[in-house]
Amino acid sequence: MEEFFLLFGKSNSWCKARWSSFPILFACYVDDMLINLNSSGFGCTYNKFPVAAFMYADDIVLVSASVQHTQLLIDM
Repeated sequence: MEEFFLLFGKSNSWCKARWSSFPILFACYVDDMLINLNSSGFGCTYNKFPVAAFMYADDIVLVSASVQHTQLLIDM
């Protein structure tokens, strides 16, 4: 029901208050996703650190040694 109000809210001030929390929610979701991708073991290593994904703003780059591992990262 909350998604309905976010899209079709009657009051602009109510929508602005609700929309202001989206960057925080986005950051929490993306942080968990990056942790899962980088700890999956399907990426490469750089200075002994596992790397499967880089992110800048809303762009994500997946890094792996094979096409099959790239597909597994996409499926995650």
